Amino acid sequence: VLAFETENFYVNICTRKGRYFYSAEAKSGNLGSIFLPAYPLANQQDYIAMNGNISYLISTSVSEKTLVIRQNGRQIIAEKAV
Repeated sequence: VLAFETENFYVNICTRKGRYFYSAEAKSGNLGSIFLPAYPLANQQDYIAMNGNISYLISTSVSEKTLVIRQNGRQIIAEKAV
């Protein structure tokens, strides 16, 4: 459905049998990769995935794509597509 990269991550939203999934891989070997269920938000342009107290917001607006990672509601990473 969607694939882009930021300065530090490869980001994908894929679908299988009507369900969405978030997949991301760090460009540096230290952070690894993640694969989680994702859910489209009301605007149908953004997706969110949750892993405990960490949220991954993937914004796909026409002008730019972004990845925002929050822990306990506090933003820890925000990167635009390159």
